[in-house]
Amino acid sequence: MANKIIAARGGRPVGKNWIYKYKTCHAARVQTSWGSSYSTARANALNPTILNRHWDTIDSVYEEYDAQDYCRLIADETGLQKSQNGAIRVVGRRGVKRQHIQQSGDRVLTSVMATICADGTALPPFVIFKGEQFQIAWGEQNPGHALLGHSSSGYMDSELALAWLEWLDHETRTKANGKPRILHLDRHATHTTIGFDEYAATHGIVLVGYPPDATDRLQGLDVLHFARVKDIWPQKVREWDTTHHKSLVNSDMLQVIHEMWMDVFTLENNKKAFELTGLTRPVNRNAVPPRAIAPAEETSVRSAYPLPQAPQVREAAAVLAVLRGRQQQTINPDDPPRTPSPTASCTHTPHFLSPASRHIDPDLFTPRKRAKALAYHLDRSVTFHLPTGEVITADTPLQPPVIEQPPVIAAPDFVGTGRHHQVAIDKMTMEELQEEVQWRRNDTHRTDAIITGMESTVHMQNAQLVIQHDHAVGLQEQLHDKENEKHTSHTQKYFKKGGRRVYTDQEFLDAKRKDLEEAEGKDLEKLRRATVQSIRAKRKA
Repeated sequence: MANKIIAARGGRPVGKNWIYKYKTCHAARVQTSWGSSYSTARANALNPTILNRHWDTIDSVYEEYDAQDYCRLIADETGLQKSQNGAIRVVGRRGVKRQHIQQSGDRVLTSVMATICADGTALPPFVIFKGEQFQIAWGEQNPGHALLGHSSSGYMDSELALAWLEWLDHETRTKANGKPRILHLDRHATHTTIGFDEYAATHGIVLVGYPPDATDRLQGLDVLHFARVKDIWPQKVREWDTTHHKSLVNSDMLQVIHEMWMDVFTLENNKKAFELTGLTRPVNRNAVPPRAIAPAEETSVRSAYPLPQAPQVREAAAVLAVLRGRQQQTINPDDPPRTPSPTASCTHTPHFLSPASRHIDPDLFTPRKRAKALAYHLDRSVTFHLPTGEVITADTPLQPPVIEQPPVIAAPDFVGTGRHHQVAIDKMTMEELQEEVQWRRNDTHRTDAIITGMESTVHMQNAQLVIQHDHAVGLQEQLHDKENEKHTSHTQKYFKKGGRRVYTDQEFLDAKRKDLEEAEGKDLEKLRRATVQSIRAKRKA
């Protein structure tokens, strides 16, 4: 970056020691740290627009169902291996650079589904082993009463997901006492079937999803629990290998998982997971720190201005925000005021203004009338087309900024160089002192005029920034929608633009059923065509 700035100025690149000198010079403000790779999709997912839609969804669902702590759940799955990769520090004989630790070479993944509640409780884990058939020995040692399953890959599939949902319904039904349960669940393709969604809708479970690629910051289990699982699980595996002098196998995994579960899924951690991700009542919209949103700045707009806004500019910005979604036509303040038509209850004679004062509107100075007047003039200004929400393409011309210059006013002459004669104040007569005071007063007026003109210029430029910022916010929303069109998830197509991601809403279920019916119709048509072609080929033969 430093070389780019210097190259733009036509200078020479920095030397190899420049970074060390820069760190030394600015040691109080900068430091070195470890950098790690971060997915571009995840970085752009924490967009202010996406976050606001997410908070609006959570807020509306919690208010609609009056969700209490004992009815709000978070569920997610993670993977565990019996052997651990990575290097650890050990003590050994001097001179030996590398020490080896014997352990199982089994890289088979075992999936674990975790469920926590906002009241601090947690359900037993759902452990999915890899295998075509389930072995009884796997569940003989089950101190945590975990739910067990198996699949050919060791991952969750649609059948296991539905079985888990039925088990969750049975485990939480009594505590909910007839109230709907809110289940926050990421929408992986293996557990987004129509049967899964319909079972939840008919059994009082409201499925609320997360924005795509944003679970690392919005999913409470990812933020808190699974991060600790990744640290504790390798320690538990090494302790098992050391204590039992054998490698960990499937029949022993439930014991180790239970020990880890007791350390991680505590009452305090379970409650904190909801707090860290804003899933509280009321919803905490500041749960995601600004630093986490910073990588998404390329597809977002900052709302800060270089100068403090004057009250007049703030009022204009507030009116602009209302005008973007206005539904009725504004009123021309120059039109004659409307007078009510006489009614039967009107017993007095109307009073008419004189011709000279008939168009005077005393209500023009009320806040409502002033807002209407401001709306009318803004609607007819040169740059008002920017925040109107119109579709903007690459060919849309951008209005250049209007550079307002301060008014040309003679500079004040405080020293008195423009005077015909200069006399020391202590030697002036009374008339000369009065003349000097008048001269100073005129200079003060000119100075005040210059300051007023500059303030007016700043206000005009700030107002222009407000309009252009509002335009940039509209561009950001359109850019986000374009990006989502290119990277649409398998469930995003069922939602309206900006709609809430609730998978048990009737509108979502109807759209998904319709899509499945169309897909089945296409499959039948393909089968029919293939059959006709096969018959024709046989006849020709």
